[in-house]
Amino acid sequence: MALVLFTTNPGAFAQSFDPAQILRHPQSYDGKRLTVSGTIRHVFAQTTRQGKDYTTFDLCDDACLKVFVWGHPGLRENQRQTVSGKFVIMKHVEAQTLANVLETQQGSIR
Repeated sequence: MALVLFTTNPGAFAQSFDPAQILRHPQSYDGKRLTVSGTIRHVFAQTTRQGKDYTTFDLCDDACLKVFVWGHPGLRENQRQTVSGKFVIMKHVEAQTLANVLETQQGSIR
């Protein structure tokens, strides 16, 4: 059984961006909800010491934006995707620190 979460408010992520656009001035987007489109690269599925699954991947165009999602959504390299989530300049997952990352949920990857 899989839990899939969907965003029911289409206006929550009305503005769409490219990864390069965000990474030119990341501090301008910190804490904001964004929709970003690009090609998936470097999918890395992991599990925390507490047994909680998560996945990181890069969403790329001219530049690559790191994406973080709890769970293992079954993404493949070179898929073109649109991802909605909250952009943060820094995210900590156990001892790992991720910079310039879009935090999302499985149902927000299309």
